[in-house]
Amino acid sequence: MDINKDFKKVQEPRVLTLASMEYETTVKNEIYEWFQRTPFSEFYNEISKRVIGQDSLKLVLANVYNYLSGVLNGTPIKNNMLLSAPSGCGKTETYRALKDYFSKQIPSMYVYIYDVSAITSNGFKGQDANSILIPFFQEGIENPVGIVFLDEFDKKMVPVFSGTGENVNREVQSGMLTIIEGGEVRGPKGLMVNTDKLMFVGLGSFDLYRESCNNKPNQIGLGSEWSDKNKEHYKPLTRDDMVDAGASSEIIGRFPYIVNYELLSEESVEKVIKKCVNEATESFNLNKLVIEEPVLEKLKKSANSKYGCRLIEATLKEIILKAYTEAMINAPGYGKLSMKIKDINDVKTKWGKAEFERPITFQEQLARAVEELEK
Repeated sequence: MDINKDFKKVQEPRVLTLASMEYETTVKNEIYEWFQRTPFSEFYNEISKRVIGQDSLKLVLANVYNYLSGVLNGTPIKNNMLLSAPSGCGKTETYRALKDYFSKQIPSMYVYIYDVSAITSNGFKGQDANSILIPFFQEGIENPVGIVFLDEFDKKMVPVFSGTGENVNREVQSGMLTIIEGGEVRGPKGLMVNTDKLMFVGLGSFDLYRESCNNKPNQIGLGSEWSDKNKEHYKPLTRDDMVDAGASSEIIGRFPYIVNYELLSEESVEKVIKKCVNEATESFNLNKLVIEEPVLEKLKKSANSKYGCRLIEATLKEIILKAYTEAMINAPGYGKLSMKIKDINDVKTKWGKAEFERPITFQEQLARAVEELEK
């Protein structure tokens, strides 16, 4: 192999493809138009409808807003952040809410999540760090714009030793350095992707880094009996915590911001339950859904489990599906169901008449289109 020849190829100036140039122009125009119509307060209000009870959400969104401003103005992008949160308290919902929002508002901008626990060091079965950028390699985008969420990021920041005593996670961290810092990364078939205009968000519970403490003032907690004396709090994550636990200072230094979400308050959990009830009513096409107090209390307490608030949704859907199935088996025909959940295994159901509007046929749709053209 001629090393000098290969090195010369890497150094040769590249010409952007027409597709990549068109992408850059399109996404910048979409960002410009979004700024013209969207003040930060409106952006915050939309996302906070889905990410409930996290005051630090405004820090995340302010950073995203600043990142997009940098993309538009051509200023250096240094907006990477770590988002630390107890399980089920909103970090994944933050990703989902932003993805759904920007898919409509700035559709050309990438927002996706990648599970970094799949990355392994050389010699082990799994993905390498460059796999984080697979969407851009596949689509031939050389200078992508977007937010890449690195799920389970905390799992790769603690030492994991091979049989020979080598810290394999340290090699994984090294592989991610250039990608997260911003630079050119070579992919399959020689395609180069420049990560200078990407924002990376490391997600995780970071349980191994954070210490539990009791009755710490000025934090929000959720106790098993909703008592201030029994609240559980998490110490906010710091860079020193992570480096002390084994993360390299080089990769932690690539994240200028650390945002800590907290356990949800009782009021926030009640809002989550209300949201889950409304979504379940719609998804099961119910006339009415009533949850009595004993069940509400059990759902509140489940928010303090290791699964967090996602257990509320799972428990509620499981109860409804069982009752819905039993009611369907004995139903005289199709209708809309009203449901009252008195206890986990005590659900009362009642059928009501359902009226549906007949969907239009293709021929009717075509005829309407012709009428519109003739006007």
